[in-house]
Amino acid sequence: MLQNRVLFGLLLVCLSPLLLLASCTPFRAVEIVGGGKPVQDGAFESTVSFTRHSHPILIEVRLNNLADPYVFVFDTGALTAVSKQVAAEIGLSQGIYVEGRGSGGKAETVELVQLDSIMVGDMAVKGCGAAIIDLRRLSPDIDGILGSNFLKHFMVSIDYQREEITLAHGSRPISGQTEVDRLSFTTDMRYGFAPVVSCTVDGSIQAGCLVDTGAYDFALPDAMIKKTRAFSDGNIREARGSMGGGMFGDVGKSYAVRVHTIRIGSENYSDIVAQSHTGGDYVLLGNSFLENFAVTLSYPSQEMVLTPIRPFSGDKRTSFGLGLTKKGDATVVSGVWRNSGAARAGLEPGDRVVTINEEDASALSLMELMSLFLGDKSESITLEYVDKSGNVKSAVLYREMLLPPADR
Repeated sequence: MLQNRVLFGLLLVCLSPLLLLASCTPFRAVEIVGGGKPVQDGAFESTVSFTRHSHPILIEVRLNNLADPYVFVFDTGALTAVSKQVAAEIGLSQGIYVEGRGSGGKAETVELVQLDSIMVGDMAVKGCGAAIIDLRRLSPDIDGILGSNFLKHFMVSIDYQREEITLAHGSRPISGQTEVDRLSFTTDMRYGFAPVVSCTVDGSIQAGCLVDTGAYDFALPDAMIKKTRAFSDGNIREARGSMGGGMFGDVGKSYAVRVHTIRIGSENYSDIVAQSHTGGDYVLLGNSFLENFAVTLSYPSQEMVLTPIRPFSGDKRTSFGLGLTKKGDATVVSGVWRNSGAARAGLEPGDRVVTINEEDASALSLMELMSLFLGDKSESITLEYVDKSGNVKSAVLYREMLLPPADR
């Protein structure tokens, strides 16, 4: 899975969309996912701090009125989920089983349950639905994922600069800010009521854009990326193996293109590097875009406001050239960008990484790997790995532009 997501680009894990419920989901499952009632006998709003490890937003959550908090990923593009370990610890009652599909395209059977309550700060929802899934591959320190089936009851404001999230009951005007746009959105129950705004790719491709704090940056569905101008012109980068991950694994090929334009509301964003994903039909709009704004999602009125806090530039994506995944404790190369430094060094899908910068790769969680690979914290990494023939090799990889700069 290592964005995530999914997470997209350097080392790919997309946390989101975490769970795409099958269209034939039984009535009881729909009832669980759509259930929940906010508790309105306390404060009108509540602000909580969050932390980020390069990409995912982590917040503290209290479950079933227990005093000790748990650490959840804040993911607007997903259904709420609880780790199997936490579910056993708090004694969640048996739920029902449905098929869930991760952003990598693979499916697994997951259990849906209802929690007595979920509380963030002073804001609580009773009877909120959640999936029970194995999150050990992500990190032993992650207890769950807070999705939009909880958030849908509130107006949600995300301040990336102060690392704060505010939840408020109802909806109210946003004052004192210059808004780039007030965008209407719909919600998709299959993704836990994730918000979806309209967008236009390359001036003619109409699409839904899923606002996804579980994704790292822009990602286009595989079928859509093949319709872009860049793909038609051959201005693409292709991978051997998969650079895209999901909660349940990877499928399909991976491509990266520089999208000429993506129009969201009245704004055009140009020369954006985007990768392909196989987890649905939506464009994924992740944190590397959203962090350029103060983001307000009013779920009750189904409106999003983006207030610019710095200029947006989506054209400078860098990469060490490989994607990694976890198979048990092993850290394995899932894909390699063609003509990248990793490809030139001889790395191939299926190679097992033994050490990264002299650290035992088997001891590193996906969250820790994300912290090493995403962003621009280091310009080089040193790998020791075992190829498919059993030979022990080493390589030094340098950060490079994923795609050439746009012609201006």
